[in-house]
Amino acid sequence: MHHAETWHARRVRGGHPAGPRVLPALVRRRWDRRLSARFPPNPYVQRLVRAARALGIAFEPSPLPEQWMYHPGRRAILVWGPDLSRQSISYLVAIMAHELGHALDFDQHASRAAMLGRRHASIHDMEMEQAACVEGFLLIRRLRIPFSLRQYLSMLEPPLSGRVQAELEARLCCLLDRYGPAFARAAASGTLPGVALPPVA
Repeated sequence: MHHAETWHARRVRGGHPAGPRVLPALVRRRWDRRLSARFPPNPYVQRLVRAARALGIAFEPSPLPEQWMYHPGRRAILVWGPDLSRQSISYLVAIMAHELGHALDFDQHASRAAMLGRRHASIHDMEMEQAACVEGFLLIRRLRIPFSLRQYLSMLEPPLSGRVQAELEARLCCLLDRYGPAFARAAASGTLPGVALPPVA
């Protein structure tokens, strides 16, 4: 389905919340339940919702129009609710994978918190976005969601798309070599075997 703009174009023109808020646990649970129920019943979207649950990540409404974000302090994905009914499944898969990619990246790199304190430095923004995109696509592969690399890259803006493509092609090549020719054929056809794909360091 054609989109007026990609989710990444939204992120580029969007901003960031003014600062952290302390939220009562009851409010957070209510928001989480309401937003969880609004995700489409599509099996691929639901795999990502379950992945968020497995990582201990909740859902909260985004304070910025049309923006999705990951809040590491609260371990929450901030969701722009109208997208859950207005956007395509491919859009929701891409944006969910990206935000979960942020969570996975933060879990692996404690230094990311320091980068958040230097939001004016665009090089750090680009590094975090690239890492989230890479981790997000690897998660898509591990969850056996039929979403091609070309489709994923089409939802990114340059120069990020080129950086993500270069890193993913190198990492996916290593994965294909690791699992052998049968895996390469299955991946090329879009039918992945039952084994889970671990990310490569």
